Amino acid sequence: MKLMCSWLVALALLAPVHASAQDRLRVGLLPFDVANVDGGTQTAATALAKLVRAEMITNTRVQPVLLDIPEGAKLPLSAKQLATLAEQNELHLIIAGTILEAATTRGSNRLSTGSLGGRLGSSVGGSLSRTRAEVKMHVELTGADGEVTETFQVEGANTDVGVGADIWTSLGSFDTGDSGWDKSPMGKALREAARNLSAETLKRKR
Repeated sequence: MKLMCSWLVALALLAPVHASAQDRLRVGLLPFDVANVDGGTQTAATALAKLVRAEMITNTRVQPVLLDIPEGAKLPLSAKQLATLAEQNELHLIIAGTILEAATTRGSNRLSTGSLGGRLGSSVGGSLSRTRAEVKMHVELTGADGEVTETFQVEGANTDVGVGADIWTSLGSFDTGDSGWDKSPMGKALREAARNLSAETLKRKR
């Protein structure tokens, strides 16, 4: 009798988990199209998809899946290719993102902390650098049939100010495993854009 009760309790606990998993929206994430951006590489394209997945995975209603570009294919994929990917991976939705802009600008101003002991007006100076990164993404949402259902744009931006060496980064050096790069203006701008992309997608697919 005890064994039967334990078995029934276990089933009761597991049932909601299976139901929840079945109800989750399976979203496929293609590597980003970075052809329009200087320094865009395949590594950066894949890393950007991973960044969006990291933002999406915290939502229990969504199950993001990283996709590979079919061998011999090039972005953007055709509706037929997208439909095949959706069928093979049991997806409800595929996100295809294109980086329209990923620009970093910088400037610096000379600073002075004042004189040292009044010796001929000697002073200690430094460089106050301002680095701003801006990212703009175009996003296409396609259904299981490979047809585009919605399009929208998201942006991300960040400005850092510091004394000393300027932080100067490019999209080509992007790697989610590099914590130093992730803290740079471009890294923060990309994360903001990824967060906005995730939010917009979920808002449109409630």
